[in-house]
Amino acid sequence: MRRQLMCGLFAVLAGVAVSAAGVTGAQASPGISRSQGPARAAGSVAPASPGPGSQLWAARYGTTEFENAANAVQSSPDGTVYVTGVRGAPSSLSYATAAYDAATGAQLWLARYNGPGNGDDKAYSVVVSPDGGTVYVTGESAETTSAYDYATVAYKAGTGASLWLARYNGTGNGTDAAQAAAVSPTTGTVFVTGSSAGIGTMEIDYATVAYHG
Repeated sequence: MRRQLMCGLFAVLAGVAVSAAGVTGAQASPGISRSQGPARAAGSVAPASPGPGSQLWAARYGTTEFENAANAVQSSPDGTVYVTGVRGAPSSLSYATAAYDAATGAQLWLARYNGPGNGDDKAYSVVVSPDGGTVYVTGESAETTSAYDYATVAYKAGTGASLWLARYNGTGNGTDAAQAAAVSPTTGTVFVTGSSAGIGTMEIDYATVAYHG
């Protein structure tokens, strides 16, 4: 009787061991897995976002052996950056305006303006129309019959093609230098302001001019 009980106990234990082995084998079977999240290749590293102050790109423009200076920058919602300033040359300076891709720094176009006096022309401000379609540049430009005038140039934002040019000679027929520009978000009117020689005494005044954009 005791022998029969022992045999039965051994049989039960053997069955439990076999069942346990079957369960373990099922969990380790090829092709069956339990995912805890997206799989990542061994050794891969998630891309990190640039930290504050990290340089994303650098773009340079200039002429050899002559001084060049950027004086203003403006960005557009379409992902373009516009920079304007002064381009050096052997006999005179000229406006130089460059458009860059905001993501890569690739130069998209370059536009220059040399005034009628063929002297020193210096751009000080650049603004973009509310619809992003036009870029306005203003500054001071040498004239043939006066010293310097305001000179405001409108460019097509996509290509840099010149759309119109406006010059302003103050009442004193002296030196006029536009320093800043703005565009109305509702009417598209372009406002240019700076310093201008007044009539008679040649004192320097504020002079603000509005143009139809």
